[in-house]
Amino acid sequence: MVGDGLVLRRAWEHNFPVGNVQNRRRGRLQSSDNSSRDIATTIRKADAGVTLIELLIVMGMVVILLSLGTPAMTAQVKVWQSYAQASRLLSAIMTARSQAVRASTAVLICPGNPDRGHCDGRYTEGFSVVSAEGKLRTRYGAGRGVRVWNSSGTREEDRSVVWGSDGWGSRNMSWLFCVEGDYDHWAVVVNRIGRPRMLKNWGSCPS
Repeated sequence: MVGDGLVLRRAWEHNFPVGNVQNRRRGRLQSSDNSSRDIATTIRKADAGVTLIELLIVMGMVVILLSLGTPAMTAQVKVWQSYAQASRLLSAIMTARSQAVRASTAVLICPGNPDRGHCDGRYTEGFSVVSAEGKLRTRYGAGRGVRVWNSSGTREEDRSVVWGSDGWGSRNMSWLFCVEGDYDHWAVVVNRIGRPRMLKNWGSCPS
């Protein structure tokens, strides 16, 4: 029995030496220590933040991007201002014609502020939908930075348009919605039949 036990012990030590087990344990501990040191180093670098040179580089890039994007943004704002006011007049024309047909009465598009059914002022100051009796139906304010000119750009438009109960207008008309500077603009064109449309860069805005 003793001999058998000795044989088993020697076989165990041969297959599983104590030294190898200890070495594996030390290797695992050393690897764990290395991982901890790497994590600590990473945390210290993250806490350090950015350097002054890195910050200056980022600020320079931001300035360059802003300088490149500002002209394009300004142009887009100008075009939108022209488009927005032209869209309001288009809506006013369609409203006036619809109300004239529905109520079987004359309805006007008046520039400026209506005064007892008479129209005065300029479309640059805004415009209104007014009944033949002088009753204000809808008021549209002036467009910011937008001036309204005739089709040739020689004068600011100040003529009114009347729609009868048959849906016909009193004249053919064109309005140019111009902004300061060399930018795109929008125009509203309507014929006597009363079919308005918006056109980009139609006509000539004054330089």
